[in-house]
Amino acid sequence: MQLMPEDVQFFIPDIPEGRASDFLFSCNQLKRRKVGTYSIPCIDYKGQGTNPSVSFASYGVGNLGDSFKGYPYKGGIVFPGVLGSPGTSQDYVIIVTDTKGTSDTYDDKTYTFNASNKKLKVHDAVRLPALNSGRWEEPGINGHEYVDLGLPSGRKWATCNIGADKPEEAGNYYAWAETATKDKYIWSNYKWTKDGPDDWELCISKYTFADGMKSGVWYNGNSFVGDNGDGVEHLDYSSYNYADDPARQIWGSTWRTPSDDVFSELFGYADSEWTDDYKGTGVKGWVVTSTVNANKSIFLPVAGYFKYDRIYDSDGYYWMSSLEYTSYEAAVLYLHEPSGAMTGVGYQSHERCHGLSVRPVAD
Repeated sequence: MQLMPEDVQFFIPDIPEGRASDFLFSCNQLKRRKVGTYSIPCIDYKGQGTNPSVSFASYGVGNLGDSFKGYPYKGGIVFPGVLGSPGTSQDYVIIVTDTKGTSDTYDDKTYTFNASNKKLKVHDAVRLPALNSGRWEEPGINGHEYVDLGLPSGRKWATCNIGADKPEEAGNYYAWAETATKDKYIWSNYKWTKDGPDDWELCISKYTFADGMKSGVWYNGNSFVGDNGDGVEHLDYSSYNYADDPARQIWGSTWRTPSDDVFSELFGYADSEWTDDYKGTGVKGWVVTSTVNANKSIFLPVAGYFKYDRIYDSDGYYWMSSLEYTSYEAAVLYLHEPSGAMTGVGYQSHERCHGLSVRPVAD
């Protein structure tokens, strides 16, 4: 049986047995076939030998860059598809994602392979390096992996919390507007406090606003003076160009702590589902799956919060970049197991000195 006229095949070797269906493949110069199936002979990949046939979607063609699954072949995976511009030199960007997150070599990672100025023609067979060969890059921003959920803003969400290596890990805990971890999370060691006047023991010295408490250090008589004596309110990390944002200062580049509108966009374009056991890890939390691209999701574990020298609660608390309109609290995304009319996803506030999780987003 012959290949369809436009078809090429990409082959990736050394995939663990039984894992071929766990990987998604996309290429900026390749279209997937869809709807229905037909069988094709696999082309010989430099001595790999031939397989009698594989079946894949055929009637109709998708778009350039669509993600699709391949088929087992000789200890690897073959990905057949349709070239967008056969016979012309193109820059190829190939992305492969392990969707299962098992404990083997690949472990829920995404890999990218770049090949510049390559000319492929129909019926070509391309043998790519093994994913663990060191020749693939793990895409990310400044070394940190993200998921593109297809949001209208184009924002990219980090796959894990600051201080975590995997989505299910809690990572580090930070007081609001601090960029280092510590042994105790209390007001007396909060970075942005100073001695207060008269009967005020401590006062917050940065990120202030006109709260009407005129006996405090934010006022001079009846006049609000604020952080710098200029009467300017500072309600968000952006007001100091993210100088105190742990996401920006630790991860760099365009990473930042999400604001309330960023979280609102996330949940406005995603379906959220509670799980008691994320991918067999035993970790509870919320899987947030894009409604724009159903293949893309992030996981937000519930990891409690730090108060004094221990972790409290079993719900999830994620800092936002903005304050609440109480003098000593900042805004928080609050996550818990749904119960009755309680959806399990909402907004709260927390004392700035407490240690909470941070899930970065990049513009």
